[in-house]
Amino acid sequence: MAGKMTRRQFIGRGAGAVVLGAAMRPRATGGATPVTITHLDFVTPNDGSPRGNALANNLKAFAEAHPDIKVEVQTIPSTEIPQQLLKSTAAGKPPDVTKVHLPDLSAQVDAGTVEALDPFVSGWDKNDWLIGWDSTTIGGKKWAIPWDYRPTVLLYRKKILSDRGVAVPTTWAEVLAGAVKIGSDNPIGFGIGLSQSQNADSLAELFSCGMISAGGVMFNPNGSTAINSEAGVMTFQWIAELFSKGGTSKAAVNHTYFTIADGLAANTIAMTLLGSQRVAAVAATAKDDAGFAPPPGWSASKPGQSNPLSQTLVVSKRSKHKEEAIRFIEFMTGPRAAVELARGGEVPPRKSSYNDPFFATPPAANVSRLKEILLQRGGHVSAYPPKYWDLKQAIAGAAQSMVLQKRTPKEVLDEAAKKYNVLIGA
Repeated sequence: MAGKMTRRQFIGRGAGAVVLGAAMRPRATGGATPVTITHLDFVTPNDGSPRGNALANNLKAFAEAHPDIKVEVQTIPSTEIPQQLLKSTAAGKPPDVTKVHLPDLSAQVDAGTVEALDPFVSGWDKNDWLIGWDSTTIGGKKWAIPWDYRPTVLLYRKKILSDRGVAVPTTWAEVLAGAVKIGSDNPIGFGIGLSQSQNADSLAELFSCGMISAGGVMFNPNGSTAINSEAGVMTFQWIAELFSKGGTSKAAVNHTYFTIADGLAANTIAMTLLGSQRVAAVAATAKDDAGFAPPPGWSASKPGQSNPLSQTLVVSKRSKHKEEAIRFIEFMTGPRAAVELARGGEVPPRKSSYNDPFFATPPAANVSRLKEILLQRGGHVSAYPPKYWDLKQAIAGAAQSMVLQKRTPKEVLDEAAKKYNVLIGA
């Protein structure tokens, strides 16, 4: 993943290291001193990646449209952002705008690090979003604006599947059969990660997608978790068979979201389930050999659901430049930034963005297809609680115990559910 560098990096490389570099930043009108806002992100502008190049181009466009605002970009790995936002807020030096993964939003709201946006966005078109406006509301307040949407999809390497006579799967049973046919070592039939590191995101995304596709829910009405329901057990049983039948590597107990994505790009993994933001990243290396399909279902008559996630943009509770921060967010999530966002492989969040002629051209074909998956396979977790991180850790620990200690899916999920429910007092 781009961004595994220093705690802070800027686009400019000249003296002062300001975000947009003097040569490309217009002067503020009337001789006024521009306001500087800071933006915490995991994408490094101009790093040569599709997303990095797209972000750089949009930052340049924002500077041209808003010469009275400078944007200083701070870049760290995505998995470090939640803790960094908490720490910087406690230290009294938070960024003005931060990119926060949707499952982490409620924890930030609970900790009081972010500003409620309702007074700033009351005039925005609340119907201009591919997913409902309430997807980033908590307790009746609007806390974040979606920067993108990312449905879960099946990613695969075309040649590996073709060489081994494996058709692109449409069901979980077909994925398992294809993975077993390909094998467990170079290439791995199906990439899965049971590691608790990197927020245990790899397993959490696959598990939630499998559960929802089976008609289950992650949480009961009282807030307790339902991971040990029939849908959860069904998903864990599939994982157990993936290991026992040789469809993945035994080393997968230590694999993470990023190692799986890297393996797919390196052609050492044949198939995996990841967020749609990885489609362009894999294609940057694999070129035409990279393919993707909607998430698998549990039967041919019951399409899989994508559990779309989102990277969102929030404003710090302690920001001294909230109005400028909102102007930045409005631009970066709006139609003017959408084409570059799509070129970077992201699914722009606003419906109106797709009126741009670019979205009728071949370069936009993948993003347009991903948008349709998002809309057609839109089953998702309705809300993520503040302690969702703890639940992800419990799920990953349960999976490791099931695979390494040969325990039953029901047993380990009951144990994980009880641990989480005790934690939240449910």
